[in-house]
Amino acid sequence: MAISFCLSVLWFDGNDVFGDQFGIATSTFHVATVARLVIVAFLMITIVFIGSLFLRCIGGGGLVGVDNFLATVVLGGGVVATIVYILGILGLLYTWLIATLLIACVPFWPHFDLKHYSRSFQLLKFTGERRWESYLDAVLMLGLLLLIAYVFLWKGLVAPSVHGDIVSHYIPYYNSVVDQHSNTNINEFYWHFYEFKGSSFHFLTTALADVQAIQIFMFTLLCIACIALFKTVQRIGGSTSIGLLAFGMFLGSQEVLFADLQKAHVTIAVFLHFISGKCCLRRMKRICAH
Repeated sequence: MAISFCLSVLWFDGNDVFGDQFGIATSTFHVATVARLVIVAFLMITIVFIGSLFLRCIGGGGLVGVDNFLATVVLGGGVVATIVYILGILGLLYTWLIATLLIACVPFWPHFDLKHYSRSFQLLKFTGERRWESYLDAVLMLGLLLLIAYVFLWKGLVAPSVHGDIVSHYIPYYNSVVDQHSNTNINEFYWHFYEFKGSSFHFLTTALADVQAIQIFMFTLLCIACIALFKTVQRIGGSTSIGLLAFGMFLGSQEVLFADLQKAHVTIAVFLHFISGKCCLRRMKRICAH
């Protein structure tokens, strides 16, 4: 996995797919897609690993299953975002440095008990106990898989909008930060400088791959946010079917289907979703205790 990651980063270093090769129907597009997926997968694994270490340090070992997974994503994502932000402040947003820091985590991966983690991950235990519930849950899960595939193809793999503020200042701002290796230089996109200096994931994926990798990473976080919503609604409603319906209604909503995943608002909304879901569940536990 680490070798594939390094090769993907090196490949993007020599190929400007979103720039001078954009719109050219060659095999380069397919290679770029695979390389982006490899980089995003490596980044997500690293985030979960870092999050698991911090979760153990703060005494969160009691969390199991989906709760454990969501906590590791939030903690690991926060740590990675903070590190990238500091690198940007110091003017050290270099691709080689970021890749080196990520690869430095690989030797510690074997200490991550993946077998135990997968056993405790109860997300796959969807179906209800009664037969009609099992059939209904199976149908809903099939529909969700089709919806996820559709949104992934449309919002994750397809190139972003070529009109509006995406190409006029969002994408140019991310590229300018990566080109300058710093998020502290005021440039022509000054409104982003004041509002989005902390868009660490956008800078990170742009530095390792290109701006189109942002939407794949954001899509991954969006799906994880849907998992958080599913667990919250499932526990409140006491039904897996209701949780799956909430998952589908959110992912298939107009706000998601017509959202521009390159925008920093999506990242903020995802992490607010995590926090609100956790607060809601904690409030429920207190009410039930009384």
